Amino acid sequence: MSGSVGDRKRLITITAGNLRQNHIYLTGHYDFFPKDSIGESKQKNGEGKPIQLTVQGLDSPVHTDIGCDPKSGKPRRFFRRRKWVKQFFEKHNIKEGDVLAIEKIGRRKFRIYPFEARKHRDLSWWSAPKSWSSVMRVRVR
Repeated sequence: MSGSVGDRKRLITITAGNLRQNHIYLTGHYDFFPKDSIGESKQKNGEGKPIQLTVQGLDSPVHTDIGCDPKSGKPRRFFRRRKWVKQFFEKHNIKEGDVLAIEKIGRRKFRIYPFEARKHRDLSWWSAPKSWSSVMRVRVR
């Protein structure tokens, strides 16, 4: 696919709420998905046209849409079908602060995978000096 990175991939940071509720927030990323993938608030009233999620570590793709909030009519903050999310989180030991990537691989096809784990961003090897003034002190003669 051509275009900018933002047209092909979105990064989402996992929150404690995501882990408790087994979902992935899509807030701010609705433009990434086809407009017709957003359906009614209740499945029986009409689903959006399904998108396919190829989720790293799962045996088969997930077909889902994004429902709407019944009160506001705005898209909900997560995919309608999300039973797979808990399994994905457990399989990859996803923790709060980890980053997932949602990559567009076709018009209605997306790939989801761990992008960066917080444990890999740990800067424990570096510690700030007790006094920054000692570091910033410059001797001029």
